[in-house]
Amino acid sequence: FLRNPLAETRTWWDQWSRLTPEQRLQAAASTFLSVVFHRLGIGTVKKGLQFARKSMHRSRLKPGNPDFNYEVVEGTLRNGEVVKYAVTSDGRRIKLLGSQYAGSVNKNGIPFDKNGFVDFSEWVIAEVRLPDNMIVGRSWDQARVATEEFYKQLKGNEELMKKFNFDELQWKAIKSGKGKIPGYTWHHHQDTGRMQLVPTSIHKKGLPHTGGHALWGSQKLTKE
Repeated sequence: FLRNPLAETRTWWDQWSRLTPEQRLQAAASTFLSVVFHRLGIGTVKKGLQFARKSMHRSRLKPGNPDFNYEVVEGTLRNGEVVKYAVTSDGRRIKLLGSQYAGSVNKNGIPFDKNGFVDFSEWVIAEVRLPDNMIVGRSWDQARVATEEFYKQLKGNEELMKKFNFDELQWKAIKSGKGKIPGYTWHHHQDTGRMQLVPTSIHKKGLPHTGGHALWGSQKLTKE
């Protein structure tokens, strides 16, 4: 029981009124979680928070323009070097990094196609397509979705799983839907929504390059 209800209520109100809106929100959330933890138990709450955290990255992603496209054009730098640009349907002009190696290989022996895009096809171990409603957004969120989609392909398919020589840590990352699988990197191909899983060591050798995230993953979306 409160020893002096009126005085203690005033003290509480004085403290509350000094808080910023952000601090009030944090305090309310903390109180709510304390009640939930007490009623449901820590195990149940943890599972709920894990589920919410897993879903959050998907909710941040947006569908792209189904008519999105780009054209690759050439340009000349001040030093006379000829490079390529992607001119997108949403009005952006993006310099293609590494395009000086178009139709050839870079200093690390990684090939680039005729348009100046890096070509990892020789080393790709898996490919997935991002769902149509998750085309635009953070690269890291898309990498997590790619791992989840990859696991859907593997789950219940013993023959397919045998083709991959993943170790325990790699399997754990895949099953947990991590954006980073140890030793591998999700590469955003220039084709919309196409994700390629390549060894990180190979991906690094292909740098610098312009991937699909700079193109379709970063579209300018019009507000409806």
